[in-house]
Amino acid sequence: MLRDGGECRASKNAPIHLRTTPNSHPYLDARGAARLANESEGRRNYVRSEAHQRAYEHVEGECIFFAGGAPMECFGPITPGHIVSRTVAGSLQEADRWPVAPQCQRHNSDVDANPELREWAEAHFFQWHDGRFYRYRYNRALYERELLTLFP
Repeated sequence: MLRDGGECRASKNAPIHLRTTPNSHPYLDARGAARLANESEGRRNYVRSEAHQRAYEHVEGECIFFAGGAPMECFGPITPGHIVSRTVAGSLQEADRWPVAPQCQRHNSDVDANPELREWAEAHFFQWHDGRFYRYRYNRALYERELLTLFP
């Protein structure tokens, strides 16, 4: 159902469903609800697991980017930030193997979007609670070359 009461009937991938298209609207299923993928039982169980909770135990204090002298001022509350993103690692379980560090909302969201911050994060290191040094951000090549080969 569209805002005007009509039906779209366009496929999910039609340009009208892209936010960048003028007069666009979100894709709705037959019930009129936005389609979201169902969370699998495995993911629900993992999010409740002790391993996942342990990964987030050090998400407090000041932003690691601020402490390291990163560009851009901090803004927003402290949020958990994976130094190896889920898209780079391939799953939440794999991303949780590496530090989930306290990051302000700005640094957490802009580390992928801002080229200056991204380059800084890939070139600088911090020491984590396990005594190892990690980059502030890993792209796929750095992840495969440094983390997967050194700490399989």
